[in-house]
Amino acid sequence: MKPSKPRKNQNRLSQLLDFDTDTRQKIVQERDHPVAHLIGVDEVGRGSLIGPIVAAAVSMTRPLSTQELALLSPLNDSKLMKPAEREALSACLTEGDFCHYAIAEASLEEVEALNVYHASLLASSRAVAAVLKKRDNALMDKTLILIDGKAMMPQYPKDRQLAVIKGDSHSACIAAASVLAKVYRDRLVSQWGEQYPEYQVYQWQNNKGYGTAAHLQAIQQFGVTLLHRKQFKGVKATQTQLVF
Repeated sequence: MKPSKPRKNQNRLSQLLDFDTDTRQKIVQERDHPVAHLIGVDEVGRGSLIGPIVAAAVSMTRPLSTQELALLSPLNDSKLMKPAEREALSACLTEGDFCHYAIAEASLEEVEALNVYHASLLASSRAVAAVLKKRDNALMDKTLILIDGKAMMPQYPKDRQLAVIKGDSHSACIAAASVLAKVYRDRLVSQWGEQYPEYQVYQWQNNKGYGTAAHLQAIQQFGVTLLHRKQFKGVKATQTQLVF
């Protein structure tokens, strides 16, 4: 789905929330399905050279209060936000009572066995399943899953899903999911840096495991770790392996 142009004179959060409302109404009209709840899902880590893929799913449980609207006003595609903004939004989303959320992983082993594409869908389906479990009043036939990108999850009916191109820039629930997934994975990578001081040569605290020039140079110089995705370009060619 290609998002329509936002209405004029709206702030960013209003545009995101209106997109979700308009999408719900459009699906009801086009598919003749009741839509009681939306679940937004997004993942992070597909292009990283290390670790798992992380996905988050978010479902708003009620309209936001004036105070909550103010707290969530910076909401956007997580890649466009500053780390401090993401951290503050993550705390607001996880500590408030206005949404159900879940965070799930596809492990390093699953990424290597399934490939990035299928591992991303697996992590996303796990996050959605966890939210559906929390929303025990939200049956699948009354739920619409909004997915960032073009692919849909084979674990759920196609008519209960909608792929939204650049969804984390258009949908409030997808944007919220992108923030939770990004903050969770960034913290995970930072923890590895603290747990394994030897890994500091790869500068993960700065590149989060992505293939920057400094990261690729360190791989060539020191070899790969147990956390590297061995089949990825830039990693696969290096035979030396460090074991910590």
